[in-house]
Amino acid sequence: VTGVIGGKAVHMLDAQARKNVIKTDNLYIDIGAKTKASAETKVSLGDTAVFDYTYREQGDTVFARAIDDKAGCAILVEMIRNPQPYDMYFTFTVGEEVGCRGAVTASYTVDAQSAIVVESTTAADIHSVADENRVCKLSKGAVASFMDNGTVYDKQYYSKAIEVCDNIQPKMAVAGGNNASAIHKSRDGVRTLALSVPCRYIHSQCCVANKNDILSVYENTVKMAEIIASGELN
Repeated sequence: VTGVIGGKAVHMLDAQARKNVIKTDNLYIDIGAKTKASAETKVSLGDTAVFDYTYREQGDTVFARAIDDKAGCAILVEMIRNPQPYDMYFTFTVGEEVGCRGAVTASYTVDAQSAIVVESTTAADIHSVADENRVCKLSKGAVASFMDNGTVYDKQYYSKAIEVCDNIQPKMAVAGGNNASAIHKSRDGVRTLALSVPCRYIHSQCCVANKNDILSVYENTVKMAEIIASGELN
């Protein structure tokens, strides 16, 4: 069902009103229904609404909703399509943003010795953001994290990724988090690495990423998975 969120025209607002953010409770979505009864034939209380934004490309740049973590899912699907010469499990979990719920149960079900979390991370490489707050940059390749708000990553895995991976950048700030926060603390501990796609405007209706960065995360995940499976870092 398509609808429109309307608002008072900007030229009809006074100076103070222009500074205020409209509260969610004051918004409604017009779906063209004439009556409450006709509206209820299309929608129900509790239905989820999202901003309608179609996937687009401009050169190597992609624009889409939920690049975090559609990009991670796409990378894992590509690895499944190209079987690897070692045993591994792929998990696609839910509830990351509200407590890594799916990752908690998956960690115990899979019972892995090592894990690579493949996701997207905020870039903030835009005008007016100071260099020290630019967590990573688009077009600079995959992002390897040494630490974030939920995880201290395996030092050997992180160092090896920075050493041997092509087109990779370290995450430049202790920020954000992902399913690793649940995985690395499960059972007696799981050695964990995170490889991320840089993403501007993460968690918004229009995220921005670079196709070459996504490819870099794919290639470096394959490389690191093979190194870890070989036992070189045991």
